[in-house]
Amino acid sequence: MAGMFRFLKMINFVLKWCAMRTTDIRKEIHEYIDRADERFLRLVHSMMKSEKKETGSDLFSTTDEDMIKRAEASLSSIAEGKTRDIKAFKKAVDSWKKQQLTR
Repeated sequence: MAGMFRFLKMINFVLKWCAMRTTDIRKEIHEYIDRADERFLRLVHSMMKSEKKETGSDLFSTTDEDMIKRAEASLSSIAEGKTRDIKAFKKAVDSWKKQQLTR
């Protein structure tokens, strides 16, 4: 149940995120990260490293259009039932980490 609450909280964040200006988004993310636990920070760090490797850039695209596209793609996946429980998610993250080490 706690996992579902966290999931719904994140969906609410994404929906608010779509309607926010980039500066507001940055502020909210910074505030969240300042309070985040080590697990979340490591997850975000892994995402940043992956984005940098794939795009050759240090930064995610933060244009409103690109952020809305990413949020819509995530919501579409959820609507299509493409979700997983926390155990499957952790397993996928661990597998991804191992792949990164072998590259």
